[in-house]
Amino acid sequence: MSSIENLIGKDIDKKRLLVISNNVLSTTKNNGKTVLSYIDVLPKNNVRQLYFSAEHPEVPGYEYFCISDKNVIKGILNPLARGKRCLVRNGGKIERTQSLKATVGKNALTRAIREILWMNGWKSRQLINWLDEFKPMAVFFVAGDSIFAYSIYRFVLTRYDAIGSLYITDDYIMPRKDNSFLDEFLRRKIIKNIDESLKMTKNFYTISTPMKIA
Repeated sequence: MSSIENLIGKDIDKKRLLVISNNVLSTTKNNGKTVLSYIDVLPKNNVRQLYFSAEHPEVPGYEYFCISDKNVIKGILNPLARGKRCLVRNGGKIERTQSLKATVGKNALTRAIREILWMNGWKSRQLINWLDEFKPMAVFFVAGDSIFAYSIYRFVLTRYDAIGSLYITDDYIMPRKDNSFLDEFLRRKIIKNIDESLKMTKNFYTISTPMKIA
């Protein structure tokens, strides 16, 4: 990973960075720990995180907004249930609850159903107010196989004319011999969304040069 100035530009003490990822910042857990190591030189009041799970934050000092599968399902009837500000609690330990894919199993069908639910189910007044209050100047997006997350990333970049940085940590786009028709459809949707997102992205990172080339 390059200098933090690549993510947000110069005058890093004055720039507001939004982290978007599936997992919350962490001192112990994989992606959350890696991302924290990139941003912990910044003033904490200049960093916020939007994440897509039911975990409660463990790292104090940051502002968090969380949206889980359960929030999206409840939000079908009540838009105010579509996520909320999340606070550090329980002595800094992460609370884990079952996600939709963990509850019913992860396969192409459940992934597709999840994408349909999230497609129009993530946006809420409370989220927009939280974002408008912060007005991010830069966005660091930890991309994965959740197609809706790319749409959210592009929405934030467009709304705030922010500097975009996209980070991919695994292979989500290479073809596999045992792919079903639905698997292949989802793979192609991910490729399309990566392509659309890269057009709006200043910095592109992967865990290795071969992956970046691929």
